[in-house]
Amino acid sequence: MIEDGRAYGLMIALKHLLRTLEHKGVLSQTETFAMLDSALEELRGIPTLAGPAGADAATTVGGLYLGR
Repeated sequence: MIEDGRAYGLMIALKHLLRTLEHKGVLSQTETFAMLDSALEELRGIPTLAGPAGADAATTVGGLYLGR
């Protein structure tokens, strides 16, 4: 269940943006995945994002892997 639509809306918008940048050749899929991996690492390093908030943040970033 989606409790906060803001994160989900942002994820959908960013997913479309990343897909467009990949299709135009601005970013490769490898570069996109590297950025998302880096974002997940950064989230793991933020102690205040423990528990449900951290899980929600990781789910949002994880959703940007464009369903591949």
